[in-house]
Amino acid sequence: MFTLFFLNKDIGSEKEKKQISNKDIYNKRYHFSCGFRLNFLSKNSIQKINYHRSSNKKTSKLYTLPYLTGYRKAPKKTGLTIFIPDKVWIGLNLFNSAHQPSAILMDIKGNILHKWQFAFKDAFPEVKEINTWYNQKHWRYFWRRAHLFDNGDLLAIYEGNGLIKIDKDSHLIWATKGSFHHDLEVVGDKIYVLNRRLVTLPLINKKEPILEDLITILNQDGQILKNISILEMFENSRFARLMKGMPAAGDIFHTNTLEVFDGKLASKSPIFKKGNVLLSMRMLDTIAIADLKAKKIVWARKPGIWKTQHQPTLLDNGHMLVFNNLYLKKRADKAEYRRLLTTNGYKLLKNKIYTDNQSSVIEFNPLSIAVVWEYKGDEKHKFFSLASGSCQRLPNGNTLITESDPGRAFEVTPQGQIVWEYINPYRTGKNKAKIAAILEMQRLLF
Repeated sequence: MFTLFFLNKDIGSEKEKKQISNKDIYNKRYHFSCGFRLNFLSKNSIQKINYHRSSNKKTSKLYTLPYLTGYRKAPKKTGLTIFIPDKVWIGLNLFNSAHQPSAILMDIKGNILHKWQFAFKDAFPEVKEINTWYNQKHWRYFWRRAHLFDNGDLLAIYEGNGLIKIDKDSHLIWATKGSFHHDLEVVGDKIYVLNRRLVTLPLINKKEPILEDLITILNQDGQILKNISILEMFENSRFARLMKGMPAAGDIFHTNTLEVFDGKLASKSPIFKKGNVLLSMRMLDTIAIADLKAKKIVWARKPGIWKTQHQPTLLDNGHMLVFNNLYLKKRADKAEYRRLLTTNGYKLLKNKIYTDNQSSVIEFNPLSIAVVWEYKGDEKHKFFSLASGSCQRLPNGNTLITESDPGRAFEVTPQGQIVWEYINPYRTGKNKAKIAAILEMQRLLF
């Protein structure tokens, strides 16, 4: 159990005390030291890589994936809809909803404890309102990813536009303009974040530009220290062949995950050594591990058991967990699949290439690619998120899943029973008719 001592209130039962005292780290990116007391909360809270616009008509038609603030019609049920206390891993939940640039901290019962919020225009007042295929202005209206520090400071990504750090009261500490996107991780005094730049590379396309994904390392003051090209790391490795079949232009990789290894599993394989980075390239249907010192990919797989995946993570048992956005019941024509996915992904449903129950979460052995566990939806609890999604293994063996597009997060047991479910209460779109997407729900571990 942890104590919000400034509220003079304990959170949790005797069972939760025992759970919280467990010091094992199952997904280290969500873990806080046991001494972390959320002492930033107040009583009141309980209530330089630049894009250049192109005039080329062909360029304007190049694609990046259609991230929206909402995808589905708002349901009647909202908030906490399933809660089985004896089977849930108790902790606090941090999530960012696409209805506004904010992050919300809530308890396991859905009660809001604290909220951070900061508008893009206040962080970057000098940036003009432009809208391009590679930098859509509505991306500035929500945070793609957030990271919470133990003193209440928060990092947040405006997708493709910038990175900020704010304090517990949402006061700006610093803002760094850049094409940062999707994911970040804090390791010691360094910040690792995905970035990209618009370039023309004749070996890939002589006429039309591409988005080249980067790993950018910053210091705690938001100053960029280093950029490492993911494309070049593939080209420098024996896995360059996996780039075959990538889009001819535009968002050729769409890297969506970055996780830095701590080295504790290096005895299982040198690919897990400290400092190596786990990556996910959606447009390649590929998961890879990069050695940043050698500047090359040292492991990569595209086995066909996942498609347009998100959020692979290395587990303590040496396995990996991944959100598989599309498992294939039947293989569609590849060109048609790519065309529909990159112009408007939900045409996949209208054209009956896929159904509305076709995502899964897979645990697999990265050394053998053997699947050891998988969760799929059923007719009662359909499960499908095309554009995004995430997954987190919890210390009791349960898995927290963010089904982003329909604004749903839920926790399942190893047997597949849903023991906790939260439906986003926030709305977006015209007349607030759509449920806001949940970009990620994180269970904070203590």
